[in-house]
Amino acid sequence: MKKYTVLALFAAIMAVGGTLAANGLSATPFFIAQSAKTLDSNMPITGHVTMVVTDPNGNVKAYRQMDNIVVNAGETCTGARLFGDQLKCSGTAFFNYIGIGTDATAEAAAQSALIAETNTRQQDTTNTLTNSSGTGATSVLAGTFAFTGTQSIQESGLFDTSAINTGHMFARKTISPAVNVDNGDSLTVTWTVTTGS
Repeated sequence: MKKYTVLALFAAIMAVGGTLAANGLSATPFFIAQSAKTLDSNMPITGHVTMVVTDPNGNVKAYRQMDNIVVNAGETCTGARLFGDQLKCSGTAFFNYIGIGTDATAEAAAQSALIAETNTRQQDTTNTLTNSSGTGATSVLAGTFAFTGTQSIQESGLFDTSAINTGHMFARKTISPAVNVDNGDSLTVTWTVTTGS
């Protein structure tokens, strides 16, 4: 009995396929085309920040290194500038301005500026890009800040304009413990941003 049931089911499927083919439809209507290669669904943008404080004699007083987060505005501007949507992110400047500040509020994706930005932003016009070879493309940007007084630096960010408290912020990082600087000290901030994995 089972043998005849299987044969009847097979005959029914073939009949439906023939009817569909006669009407100009594929005899395999449930076939789903799939390309052999799809776009990588995980192309992260990650960043690493280092800070080095030196005194007037060049002696290293403090060193910090940590990972940053790319904020929402940074992700939006990346997509907008790659594909030309000026309504989502105006301007065409590069994110090569480094800012610092004195607030210890934890970084969050919704932030669009440093909390308490100080000093003049430093632009890296000679940043180094290492081409991807399957492990991501890496850009290294650095800026050095000079100080004429005491400060406690607790945040840093990457921006697309030179004036503080303006422009779009790409990424932000809270510095913990804080980097304390005195008159005559220099602070070099280096951002290493990797696109891809």
